[in-house]
Formats: sequence, structure tokens, C-alpha cells
Amino acid sequence: MIQTLLNALKTQPQTLVFIPKIWNALSLPVLEDHGDEILVDEAAYLHALLKQVMQPNMNASKPLSFTTNETKWLADSITYSMMIRTSSAWDYDHSGALEPSENGTFLRTLYLLPYLRRMGVNLLYLLPISKYALENKKGELGSVYGVSNFFQLDPNLKHATSLTIEEEFQCMVEAAHLFGMRVMIDLIPRTNSTNSELIRDHPEWFYWIDRDEYDHYAPPAVPAVDAVVQPNDEILPLIYAAPEVQAHIKKFRPHPGTHPRWPELKDDLAAVEKELGVRVAPAFSDHVNDVQPPWTDITFFRLYLDHPTKALPYIDASTPPYILFDTIKGNLYQGDIINEELWTVLSSIVPFYQQFGVDGARIDMGHALPTLLTQRIVERAKEIDPYFAFVAEETVKEKSHRIQQDGYDMMIGNGFYALPRYREGQTKEYYFGYKDNVIPVFANIETHDTKRAANRDYGGKAMAEALTYLNYFMPNGVPFINSGQELFEIQPMNLGVDCTQEEQFVLPKDDPFHGHLALFDSYQLHYLTPDAPRFIALLEQVAAIRWAHKSLFRPAHASFIEYEEVLGFSYHHEGERLEIVANLSLHHTSTVAPVEVIFSSMEYDHLLRPMEVKILRF
Repeated sequence: MIQTLLNALKTQPQTLVFIPKIWNALSLPVLEDHGDEILVDEAAYLHALLKQVMQPNMNASKPLSFTTNETKWLADSITYSMMIRTSSAWDYDHSGALEPSENGTFLRTLYLLPYLRRMGVNLLYLLPISKYALENKKGELGSVYGVSNFFQLDPNLKHATSLTIEEEFQCMVEAAHLFGMRVMIDLIPRTNSTNSELIRDHPEWFYWIDRDEYDHYAPPAVPAVDAVVQPNDEILPLIYAAPEVQAHIKKFRPHPGTHPRWPELKDDLAAVEKELGVRVAPAFSDHVNDVQPPWTDITFFRLYLDHPTKALPYIDASTPPYILFDTIKGNLYQGDIINEELWTVLSSIVPFYQQFGVDGARIDMGHALPTLLTQRIVERAKEIDPYFAFVAEETVKEKSHRIQQDGYDMMIGNGFYALPRYREGQTKEYYFGYKDNVIPVFANIETHDTKRAANRDYGGKAMAEALTYLNYFMPNGVPFINSGQELFEIQPMNLGVDCTQEEQFVLPKDDPFHGHLALFDSYQLHYLTPDAPRFIALLEQVAAIRWAHKSLFRPAHASFIEYEEVLGFSYHHEGERLEIVANLSLHHTSTVAPVEVIFSSMEYDHLLRPMEVKILRF
């Protein structure tokens, strides 16, 4: 397909665009140099970029493992998480505003591949790329997590070429493979848009409430439970005894699919609401007493056609299907009647994307799926590609054995929460705690759903930089860079973990993206940040060390360094030894003294400045 794209680019009319100079890591010819930006002919530039990495004997349309024969490749990955519409968005015409036509696309992502490879990235983790609903959307553009059709690509990611959007996505995957990068997608089989296209033919797969209750719909409080916790058998009686819960359950209604007028109304959910008096119920957190409001753009799939068995003592058998903390948790609370037709659809999502050559998937809210369904999803994918890798959205280390048994190859962990908490001792606990974990974990200090590391109270940009370097060497950790992390972005993509409402407005008021959240709004990353080139150049050096000593960086070869406010890792195997140490103090220069617990005579005479990281060879 790359050759088809090359042919198409030759016939494209000349389109002059400005791009950040930092993207041009291959030093391709440009039309004009404007300091931090360069002017290029888009088609000619992309043509030259692809020609430089073409490998005639490589079938880049297949998963990269088919070429490399690598089996457990996740452990050797450096991951870059990107939302395509944001990561490759730019004011390409220098109009001073980011126009809808300048948001990211599959083909504009090609601009970034040399830039990312420079930092050692060999795994692109793409936030959802499926078609999403625009009804009930959040923000200017809507959330990519409000998927309305798993089997169609987001039409907004189409570029102005003669190729179809499917062909353009295929080209992006192939180009990534030519750069030595795998592609992982983010899938959401537990939820779907409240305007999902599946509702038309399968209203029974969803939960419905009385339209008059919508404005009062929220996760019910459980006063007898005095904490924010996940449901468990011990508190289940307390949950159902709460008057707030009983009132919540009474808001639900049977699905409207049996109504005589459903066939004529089903394509217009607004008409269904008006004429039949019901609407799809929004999703909410599975944690009891979580104060988050409902997630108005998404809902849960009804995975079973009956109520959870353990809920039957507390409800009437005639109660319509309802969303509650336990019904959300399909991994813990199941019914007796599997929604087989739905499960077949959910098990077919990954194979649909495998036809494009993708290499792996993260399963969003996979922790809330029944084990049997997870295993079906995994088995179908691995029948096509035995080396296809699955990442679990699991943050609890103690559950790693179970998720490995379910077929997952890795877990996300909670580094985004723990690693920035150096003063509380959680940085050390995370770095030191996963060495012997049965599967790898992400070494990540932020995600698309958290506070930005560069905007943390402790250390700010200096701490974000130091921890990013350390993450490249965490034993059993897979380095993870959230798009914009390398640019010291301070504006979160979403008001998620550790964020307050004020976080939405941390950018200066004169910044055109002040108040914008990339997960929902038009947003352009700050690629011209003055400190970014230095940070990226150092990441290039760190990545080179990681790849040069690839066989050394194995958990079995690792031990830990801790002295005063210095943390680090020591790798020693067959006479090769390398230490990575960081002074995570804000104020004090540190001498790394003998560390008897590691080596009886190890001593450094290096002075580490605050937030400094040193890589020492012996």
C-alpha cells in the first residue's frame, strides 16, 4: 500500500505547509527555513520521507513480528501514546488559528515518525481511532472514547488524497513498521456511545431509563459505606439496602425494541425519547461513592441477558436491566445467560484491525469484563497473530497473575499516580516493586487521563525530565511517553487523575488553547517549546544506551540503588555493568556514597545536582 501512496503523492497538487523543524529528524530537503519551523511541499516531503525508509523485501503490511520473529516484544518497547487528531495537528497554513482541516490525520502522523524514532520509540499506542458519536458530545469535537461503530475508522482522520481512509490507515501502519515501530490500538469493548449505531438493531444490548429521570440521573450514594470502594460481596447488602439505590433502580425501563413503533423510530433516538419516553442510560464509575458525575456520552453494554446472580436476593425478578456498581463489574458479578450475539461482535473487533497489520491492543476497562469474554477476545486475535500483545488496564500489582492467566501480556500499572509522589515514597515503591512481576508494567508518569508531570507541585519540569530518563531503565518497566510529555506540556488532555477544575486553565490566557482539553477540543501541542529540543536530544542519547545494552537490561540482572535522595538501578551481567542514578532532591547536591547493600566496595565520586540523572559505565 505504501507504493500506492507514493504514486498518489506524485500526482498531488502542490500544497505548501509549515511544520515544526523538530519533526525533520531525517534532515530532508525543505523549501524555506523559518527558524523553529520549515516550509515544505507536503506531498513531496512525505514522498521523500517514505522513499528514505522503503525496504523492498519487507512486507510491512503484516505485523512486525512476522518479519522480526520476536515473540515477547513488549518488554523491549519504548511506547509513545498519541491521539492522532491532536498529536499531528498544526497551524499548517500559518493563519494564526487551528482550523478543522488542520487537525491530525493518519497521513500527517507520518511527519512524526522520524521525530519519534529519534527518541527510541518503537511502539505507537493510538488512542481510539474508531468512528465516534457527535450527539451529546463533550467539548468542540467530542471524545474519541464515545465510539459509535467499532468497524469504521474515524472519518475525521482522513487526509486529502485519492486513497480511502482504510488505505490511509494501512499506509500509516506500514510506514510505522518501516521505521521499526509497532502499532497498538486502544479498544473499548465494555462501553459504547449513548448514540451507538448498534442500538438500532439491538436495543436489548443497552440499558434504558425514563426520559423524565435523565436530569436527575447520577450514581447513587451509599451512606452506609463510608469510603470510595469497588463493590464486593461484603458490602453488597448495604448497597441494595440504600434508599438512594432503590430509587436509582426504579428509573430504569425495559428496552423499547418490542414497541410496535420501534422500527420506524429506531434511526432517530431523539424521536424515540419523545415518542416512547425512554433514552439510553449513561455510564458512571464502578466505585461506590465516587463523586464523578455520569459519563453522558457513553453507556455500558449489557453483557448478560439476566441480572447478576448475586443481586437476585435484593431485587424483584421483573426489575428492568439497570446500571449499578455490581452490574458494571462483569469480572466479579455475572448472570447466567450470556449475551452470545454481543460477545461475538466484541470478539470480532481486534481481528478487524488486524487486517491492517496492527501489532497489539490495550483493552480499556478490561478489568470489568468477564474472564470468559476476555479469553475469547485474546484467543481470536492470537489465532491470527500468535505474537499479538494485549495490555490490561489494571493498576493493582497483586492482580498480575490473574490477568496473565486471562491472556494479557502486560499491565498499565499506576505509575502515573505513584511515580510523581516522591515525597510520599511511592516513586521508590513503584520503581523497586515490579522487578519480579510476572508481566511487564508501564513506566509512565502521565497519561491522557492525568495531570501533566511538568505541572506537578514537586519538581515540575525538572522532575518530569528526571523521571522520564529513569523510566527508560526501570526493571521490568516499559518506558511510556504521553504525547506532549517530551515538550513539557502543562495542560492536561482531560480532567482525570489528580486534576482539579482549575487545571483546564493552566495555560496563559493569551495562549490560543487556554481552556481547551485535547480529549474533547481542538488542540495543538507546543512543539516550539524552547526546552524541548534539549530534552529530546537527551532522550535520543538515553535511548541509544538502552538499545546498545539491550541484553543487559533484564529484570534478572537488576538491583537497586538508594542513598539519601538518590535512587537508581544497577545492571550487572557477564562482566558488563551499568548504573543509572538520579538525585531527586529539589535543593541538595548529593555525593553517591558506598551502597553496601548492593556491592561491598561500590563508591562514586560524582556529585549529583538536584534532579540530575547520571548513567555510569564500569
